[in-house]
Amino acid sequence: MEQTSARAFPSAHQLAVLYRPVSALKPDARNARTHPKRQIEQLVRSIQEFGFTNPVLIDEGGVLIAGHGRLRAAKELGLAEVPTITLEGLSSSQKKALRLADNRSRSMPDGILRSSSLALRRSARSTLSMTSR
Repeated sequence: MEQTSARAFPSAHQLAVLYRPVSALKPDARNARTHPKRQIEQLVRSIQEFGFTNPVLIDEGGVLIAGHGRLRAAKELGLAEVPTITLEGLSSSQKKALRLADNRSRSMPDGILRSSSLALRRSARSTLSMTSR
C-alpha cells in the first residue's frame, strides 16, 4: 500500500509525543470553551481507567492549543507530567481555527460519549480475555 503524506499545518517535523511538566503548560486565556465540573470529572475517570491516551496540543511557547479540559483533569489527579505534541509554525489565526475545530469536534452529546466509552470498555475487556487464553 502506498503512503501519502499530507500536512494540515506548516511543519517540517514529524509529530512527537513528549511528556512535559504540568506546571510548564499555559492554558490559552482566549480559549472559547469552558468545561463544566461534570465534564472534568468524566475526564478524570477516563484518565484513571485508560490512562492519558490523548496528548494535549501546544505551541512552541507551551501555550495550549487543544486539551484544556484534559490538563485540568490532570491537575485534579495530581499528575506531574502530561503527554504533549508541539505544533510548530502555526499563525495566530491557524491556532484559533484549530482551537475552535477541536472544541466543536469534542461537543458530542453526553449520551453518545457514554455509549462510546462503554463500547470501548467492552472491546478492551473482550480483547484482554482473548489474549489471556
